[in-house]
Amino acid sequence: MPDKQRNQPTNQPIRIAIYAPMRSGKSEAARLLAAHHGFVRRSFGCLLKMYAEALFGSSDVKPRALYQHFGQLCRQIDPDVWVRHLADNITATCPDDPIVIDDLRQPNEYAWARANGFVIVKVECHADTRKARLEALGEPVDDVLLTHETESHFADFEPDYVIPNDGDTVDLRANIAMLIADIESKRLTESDGNT
Repeated sequence: MPDKQRNQPTNQPIRIAIYAPMRSGKSEAARLLAAHHGFVRRSFGCLLKMYAEALFGSSDVKPRALYQHFGQLCRQIDPDVWVRHLADNITATCPDDPIVIDDLRQPNEYAWARANGFVIVKVECHADTRKARLEALGEPVDDVLLTHETESHFADFEPDYVIPNDGDTVDLRANIAMLIADIESKRLTESDGNT
């Protein structure tokens, strides 16, 4: 699981940014980090979804195409609009807390997360498993959605850790526990090396 974690200040809370293709388990991983390890969940797309649903309505099925289109149109006006909103929210509400971002997708989001000491985590899940999850939730299994621009930038990201998620929640929880243990161990080693 460990790749090559870049140094994160040992006197700062752990901060994690998760990326993966849709329905790989990013949100579930973030939920488990919050429930079992005390992390505060944040998303680049939180306000995006709120504004999109306020303007165009909500539905029982996740309106993924609406989110993709609305988010990209706003980025045409200001490429950093969602990064800035998240950065401001963290500063205002949880500057000293461990944070997990559950929707790292764009190159500028990745650059901001790197610059701000986040551990970059990729959730890995087989394509057939992801498609089955989409179908089970009533979401369209559509090549246009699956290959949208917002699903294409991951190839250039370099993770510090890769977590497999083709099993169940128990497996994912165990993988996350190992992730946190490894991050904490590395930070202790770095701290001891600097004293």
